[in-house]
This record gives sequence, structure tokens and C-alpha cells, in this order.
Amino acid sequence: MSRDDTPTDKDACDATSLLAGFQQQLRGHRGLIPDDRLFLRQMFSSRAVEEARLRMLIARAIVRCAVTDALATHNSHGAYVLSVWDGRAYHVPRFQSVQGVMATMLQATQIAVIVRQPTARGWQYLGATLVTLGNRAAHVITGYSSPLFPVMRRASALAQDFAFLLP
Repeated sequence: MSRDDTPTDKDACDATSLLAGFQQQLRGHRGLIPDDRLFLRQMFSSRAVEEARLRMLIARAIVRCAVTDALATHNSHGAYVLSVWDGRAYHVPRFQSVQGVMATMLQATQIAVIVRQPTARGWQYLGATLVTLGNRAAHVITGYSSPLFPVMRRASALAQDFAFLLP
């Protein structure tokens, strides 16, 4: 972990250390990462079942891993940008920070993370990742466009690791 409780790139996609952190976080009823702290405060009352809370944190970790890798991807024109669409019919802002993307996911259970790459003429749609929060780890990422295979590799592996650790 970094000094401000944000996972480092290495920590962001390691299922074993993330699971241990989530279990510690749920025992202490406090968030390990600032956006998860806000998420738990908003989404769950004290009556919430711990397993459901753990599934949501795992889902957010898988998405955070995908977002971290997508935002770290560059082409000759610069870094990719992401938008989160939750099914509403209004403009979705573009983000270049993990915190911006994760903050938009506080109220949604199904989202699409839209990836755009820079070109000489502006932004070009590259693909989308469909996410269902609260599912078991292997079913959090329900699909993604084939151009995103390299970007989604670590997030897919993280989902598989969580599925193995929590059958």
C-alpha cells in the first residue's frame, strides 16, 4: 500500500493481499481505500450481511485492477481515458484517474466502462467492459470488447484468483 492507503500497482491486482485486507477492513468496519470507505458508508447499514459486503469489495477490486491497467495504457498520442455508463440517458464524463472512475460507481450495480484511445483527431472508441457489482468474483466482468483483451488480462486473472480463494 502507498502512504495514502491507495493500492500500489503491484497490490491492485493481488487477490491474496486484497482478500486479507478486505477481511480486516470488514472486521474493523472501516475502509482500507478512501473510495471503498465512502462506498461502504453509503451502500450498507449495520444490518448488512458480511458476505455481501465482501463480494462488493471484491468486485470493486477487480474493477479497480481493470481501470488501473486501462489508464496506464498509452499509444503514440497519449493515455487512454475511461467513462462509466450506468444506463442513464445523459452524458458521461471522461476520466483519467482511478479515483474518478471508482467514485462514479457508488450507486450502480451494473455498469459499462467505456475505453477511448487518443488519436490525431481526438478520442476514438476502443471498447467497453460490462461489469455487474455484487456478483461472485468470476462473474463480475460479464464481457468486454476484443480490443481490450491485453488491458483486461490482469483483472481477469484477479477474478479467477478470487474465485479460487472463495469458491
